[in-house]
Amino acid sequence: MRFNFFGFILILLGFLFLLDNLGFADFGDIIHRFWPIIFIIWGFNLLFNSKKKREYHRQQEFTQEHLQAINAPPPPLSNAPPNVSPSWSSDALNESNVFGDLRFDISSSNFCGGRISNVFGDVKIDLTKITLNDGDNMLDINGVFGDTTILIPKEMPISVTMSATFGDVRVFDIVREGIFKNVQFRSSNFETSSKRLHIVCSTMFGDCKIW
Repeated sequence: MRFNFFGFILILLGFLFLLDNLGFADFGDIIHRFWPIIFIIWGFNLLFNSKKKREYHRQQEFTQEHLQAINAPPPPLSNAPPNVSPSWSSDALNESNVFGDLRFDISSSNFCGGRISNVFGDVKIDLTKITLNDGDNMLDINGVFGDTTILIPKEMPISVTMSATFGDVRVFDIVREGIFKNVQFRSSNFETSSKRLHIVCSTMFGDCKIW
């Protein structure tokens, strides 16, 4: 199915106007915060259309020799196990990604947070094996299309600011479902701890969860 960018924008704007009229959201505030996403989607639409045109022309130019090469036996598969999440021993996360899921199994003994940005894909971070750096540490996660899941020990001193425009938000047993949801959470041992983690997580289309 061909993606119609302008049709998508008309539907999105109509939906936002409807939410504004019903009193569920402030249309001006939404546009002020998220207008760059329109350019992101537009750019991807142009990129995909251009790629499809190039692929079509290449297919038209295929010769019999190319087709025989395609039908040749594939090379032996690697012995590496599939779908294994990498183990990260780095003390900070700094990742920016456009397509695909991001998964981090972190084993740092001096973790100080970091920043993660993902456009299309899920983000899953396992912090159950880390030790925090002294003082206040910040982990900032931003997503556009996809879920974000963070695994942490319940005894870890954390402060959480989490929001989802179109999706659910959960911090342990605190759940907010629907649209334009957010959760503010602070663990009971946060103020008295010398090692603390601030988590700021936001996504537009997807769920944000801390377990």
